[in-house]
Amino acid sequence: MKNKILTFVAIVAIGVGAYVYKQQIAKTQYNVLDYVPADTPIFAGEIKPFPIKKYLSSGPKTINLELSKKLDIEYKESKTAQEKFFLSLKKTYHDNLNDADKFTKIFGLANNVRFYFYTLGLVPVFKVEVAHPQAIWSLLDMAEKRSGYSHTNHKLKTVNYRSYSLHIGAVSAELVIAINHGLLTVTLNTPYINTKLLENALGITKVEKSLQDSNVLEEIIKQHGFKGAGVGFINHVEIIKGLTTKNGNQLAHQLTILAKLNSNDSSLAVLRSAECEKDFSSIAKNWPRTVIGYTDISIKPAASTLAFSTIVESKNKVILNALIALQGNIPNYTKKELNDFIFSIGLGLNVAKISNSITTIWHNIQTPKYTCSILANLQKNLDKHSNSLSMIGVGANIIGGVKGVSFSLLDYAIHVIKNKKIFENLDFILSITADDPEQLFNSMKMKISKLKDINITKNGHAVDIGYLYPQLLAYKTKPKLAIKGKYIIVYAGKKSALIANHLAKEALTNNVLYNMTFDLKRLVDPIIESSKLTGKSITEDLMFITEHDIRMKESFKITPQGIVIDSYISHKLKK
Repeated sequence: MKNKILTFVAIVAIGVGAYVYKQQIAKTQYNVLDYVPADTPIFAGEIKPFPIKKYLSSGPKTINLELSKKLDIEYKESKTAQEKFFLSLKKTYHDNLNDADKFTKIFGLANNVRFYFYTLGLVPVFKVEVAHPQAIWSLLDMAEKRSGYSHTNHKLKTVNYRSYSLHIGAVSAELVIAINHGLLTVTLNTPYINTKLLENALGITKVEKSLQDSNVLEEIIKQHGFKGAGVGFINHVEIIKGLTTKNGNQLAHQLTILAKLNSNDSSLAVLRSAECEKDFSSIAKNWPRTVIGYTDISIKPAASTLAFSTIVESKNKVILNALIALQGNIPNYTKKELNDFIFSIGLGLNVAKISNSITTIWHNIQTPKYTCSILANLQKNLDKHSNSLSMIGVGANIIGGVKGVSFSLLDYAIHVIKNKKIFENLDFILSITADDPEQLFNSMKMKISKLKDINITKNGHAVDIGYLYPQLLAYKTKPKLAIKGKYIIVYAGKKSALIANHLAKEALTNNVLYNMTFDLKRLVDPIIESSKLTGKSITEDLMFITEHDIRMKESFKITPQGIVIDSYISHKLKK
């Protein structure tokens, strides 16, 4: 959190996508997707220009001094010119993230840029638009001068490029850096890669069957309702094909070459048996890919909002339906606007369905019986634990009827006495969702002696339970217990009381497994104030948040399309 690079890299690596407008293609006469094979195992691209300068401007103006010092130490202690070279580049990157103008100038970037990452089989290719190519060469020259590391100049047809020898353990390769069509390309070259592959990577020669021709990206965007600004994917089918066949795709061909060079390793031969090819392929077809894309994006100089979904697609309706049945209820108060509370978490789990769903999933995994030795052994090991299913069923029956548990912290204060921080005036709500909350509470009374003398009814008056927790009373917090609608609730504070009364009318919706939201700034503001009162220094982590509002949400759910993780992050400069 304390360094903008973490958020920036996450956005580029997870949220980037690929959607090419015909007008843009007409202007440049060059489309990166023509050089990306349709069978690429991994792709991520930000082809609609990302406002990098505005994004960096909206970040906090703080420097991670500890990391900067650590990089200095690592640089001094590094024993090779190669290590010094890359550490020099890393430190330049880190030390200039504060200043959007300086950063874009040093790295030759325009205000808005496109990013791409994909693989040509095993070979990674990273591309980014550059407005000032000389800035890149000057940056590399400076790192070479500092480290003593040097490059070799090459020319492949019309493109000049630099190569840097890499030695990572027993592996030798070349880091290739070139600028062509206004794009900086960083890729790898080895003796096992043919010239044509390098031509594809450098944007010289188009691939025969391209990602552009396949319309895969447009289909992903339409299917999942993503914004056209960005989309990415991991193709499970192509990865499995690469592992289980000799020449099924580009990845398979490259792995075949490497296997011949390492004849002592027989692990690939086992995977490439006819039995494993068949069994693994059937699994991959049921779980074809993982996709990710923006669902919302707003970048301004003083504030940024990004939302994206990660979806593990599935065609296995048996497992999906079993997982959907497990989804319980998370009340609406946990999903409210982020400025309504400090922290909230909810687990929606339909306990009554646990035993049946797990049994269904277990049976599906065990059927059909695999002939591939790897999968057959896995099924045998799972068989040994089949008795655990009955134990899960027994445990679930004890709390049957429960649909979920949620907790929200809406407010609190910190009082300092003799340099000690005391939390007080807690405003919170804890809720348990159940089909029959009165019956559940009566069952709880039998197991929790503290509750045996408490009597509450649905939508009745709240009962003061502060005497059960005298430590909370000492901190000016008076918890109450009530049943509202389908919820057993424990709450304290005015804000939570309003939520408690609203729950009496709220209908249950079983459509999510997990939800979490938090407002970092509101969470740490009282701690910062108490640190000032006690005269203690504020850590760098907290200083980051004093200048920067960060609010995040994440949810996990199952839909007919697959397993879905929704993420949201907003950050803005403090006014």
